[in-house]
Amino acid sequence: IISATNIRFCIGILSFLLIMFSLINFAKHNNARSLCILCLSAVLFYIYKDKAGKLLFLILPLCVFMALNINFRKKLIMCSAAFIILVCVLQKSTHLQGKAMTTLQNLISSQKGFNMGVDAQLYSNYKIYDDFVYYTDEKTLELPVLLQQTAKGLVRGMWHFFLAPFPWETRNILRLYYYPQNIFWYLILPFSIVGMLMSLLRKHKAHLALPAILLSSFFVIILSLTIGNEGIVIRYRDLLTPYFYIFAGSVLCRLT
Repeated sequence: IISATNIRFCIGILSFLLIMFSLINFAKHNNARSLCILCLSAVLFYIYKDKAGKLLFLILPLCVFMALNINFRKKLIMCSAAFIILVCVLQKSTHLQGKAMTTLQNLISSQKGFNMGVDAQLYSNYKIYDDFVYYTDEKTLELPVLLQQTAKGLVRGMWHFFLAPFPWETRNILRLYYYPQNIFWYLILPFSIVGMLMSLLRKHKAHLALPAILLSSFFVIILSLTIGNEGIVIRYRDLLTPYFYIFAGSVLCRLT
């Protein structure tokens, strides 16, 4: 409902759905046409969702790799080996450690920006980190503290990403217009999670579902850590809800 009032978000939702469709189609056929549609839809998403579009190009190469018609076990081994090498290099390189710390600091800084110098309740803003973080320069925080706060913030951020605005925290009458959609989302969410797990557990379906699940999970994690406003989090959640509805539908169809 809220996202439909903004033409940029409508186009963003449509382009993201096209990305998902072409990615799954590429995983199924590995043809050039699906790859071209994927690239064009990614460019369209970048044009209309600038900041989120930049994030897309960080995870899309991995998603395309996982969609290739290579033995699934081999792909997992290759990804695991690449991850181990990356961790080893990170431990040895102080430059990369500094880059990693800067990335975590930027994530915290983005979320803090929603709660600095404003009335949080008036603007429906929320906090996901411990209180001291909002009164401390994130550049002075040590790596263990950054990792601890990121882990805590991810849990709290995902709570808000998936469930906000909460019906039990009604602050104004305008929220009542959104609650029917939100309550429907609450009913659909458990079925969508079950549908994702079922797709991953099926050998002949896992290679089709995994690239799209990786893409959506990446966005859920990053957006959960950086957004601190209920109105904005609803709009970005709407980018992903159609995809969740598809998996929920696969479960509900089996129950009927």
